[in-house]
Amino acid sequence: MYTVASALFGRYVDRVYRQDGNIQRALLHLGCAQYTILAAIILAASLIPKGALSLNPPLLEEEAGCPDDAESLGDDVETLDKRTSSTESDEGKPGADGIELTGTPVKA
Repeated sequence: MYTVASALFGRYVDRVYRQDGNIQRALLHLGCAQYTILAAIILAASLIPKGALSLNPPLLEEEAGCPDDAESLGDDVETLDKRTSSTESDEGKPGADGIELTGTPVKA
């Protein structure tokens, strides 16, 4: 990449030197261009998750201990089922969401 870029940058510096007799403006533009390109590459690399560019990525080590499905949770699924079934049977009743209703109802 730098092989091609250095030839292009050299031509640009030569052209600016012939016009102005000074290469300070050319060096400023080249430095800004290189900094911008490198910043864009680094930003793009930080936004791409590890293993995202492979067709069949292996399981990452930090994700290996995390359960993905309900079967691997064991007893927690039964507890969740009990909570779900008790709230489903109380649906539509006042106070079923755990909020105690007090006071006088407002008539419309």
